[in-house]
Amino acid sequence: MKENYYNPKTHIGSQPVRVLKWNVAHRLEYVHPEFPREFQAILQRHSLQPCIAYDCSERPILDSGSRDQLVPFVDEKKQVTIQETFLSMVWTVCYSHLVLFEEQNQKPLVNRICGPIHQVDHLAIQRAADVYKYGVSLVCNYTPWDKNSLPNPEEYDPEDFYIGKANGVFILAMVFILCHELAHIDLGHLDTYIPQADRLLAECEADQRAVQTMGSSGSRVGGFCFGKWFRGPIGRRNIIFGRRANRLRLSDA
Repeated sequence: MKENYYNPKTHIGSQPVRVLKWNVAHRLEYVHPEFPREFQAILQRHSLQPCIAYDCSERPILDSGSRDQLVPFVDEKKQVTIQETFLSMVWTVCYSHLVLFEEQNQKPLVNRICGPIHQVDHLAIQRAADVYKYGVSLVCNYTPWDKNSLPNPEEYDPEDFYIGKANGVFILAMVFILCHELAHIDLGHLDTYIPQADRLLAECEADQRAVQTMGSSGSRVGGFCFGKWFRGPIGRRNIIFGRRANRLRLSDA
């Protein structure tokens, strides 16, 4: 039986991925044991507020009617912004690739080696393909997520372990992206003009810093323990980060 994890008091937005926004914030704060102190140091060095803007506008990622692109970015005030449509696309990619690898590669491989011990779930393969097509379509054309027919993190059967795993992969993917954006700030990439020829190098530097941040403690964040530590969307019990000083919070863009 499906459960609905949406809480109107804490889950701002219109797309199902809204139920994971606080999980992302919480995981970023504790990406490794020393990160809270590192995070506060970054805030102090650059006079930043512990806040990430959350843009929940219902637009495609590449909007032909606007020069804006709905991808994570840091503005001239060093404010990090993430967009719900982009998050939706990331979740669909995480879910579909996880399912397709398991059902089309891993299970057949194990069956060839050990005998027919796993049954390939062809329905899961089709659902993964369908949600992937939807996610890719969001790049150029925004349409509402059909929660009745497509897998999603807001309404699902708790027994569907693929969604729980996909949620875990998604959260880590978004933490990496946010660490990347924070790295741009801390490396001074916004404090000086970077020529076009050097921008790829700046992106690589931010990626390297993000990798170092996520792997600096040797914690389980770098492993494949998603199903073990993920316990469902935060917010159903009115857990809101930001009510205490210096806690990371998300606000409407």
